[in-house]
Amino acid sequence: MTLARLGQPVALEVEQQCFALSLHEMPGEVDWRIEFLQWLTRKVVFYLTTLPETDVIQSLLRVERELILETGLHSLEAQAVTEAALVEFQNLGEKERKELVEDQARFQQYSMKEWTALTERYAQIVRSQCQSVKAA
Repeated sequence: MTLARLGQPVALEVEQQCFALSLHEMPGEVDWRIEFLQWLTRKVVFYLTTLPETDVIQSLLRVERELILETGLHSLEAQAVTEAALVEFQNLGEKERKELVEDQARFQQYSMKEWTALTERYAQIVRSQCQSVKAA
């Protein structure tokens, strides 16, 4: 982390408390990151089902850029997410795609439940592994 190497602590606010992030991998962090990438992949697959098939590739290129800019994914991670989403999308039959689109509300609700669990789990990893610091 560049900021840490320059002497500036890298901090994260969790539930209104600031924590200095470790320069080293925290226990449980890799598993969490994999599940986060899988969650993103499911979200992208669902998004692709709402598009005309002719727009899929162009949309994936845009999604890949957005993943890098908006979520801070490394370019390789963003590429892995979009490539996995494309494979999953292509493996869906027309009936499965239609069912996903028709069941948008349930999918969104399930996705938000997963996101809540992911954020709570990451907060627990940070709280248990990182030192609390005063907010700047």
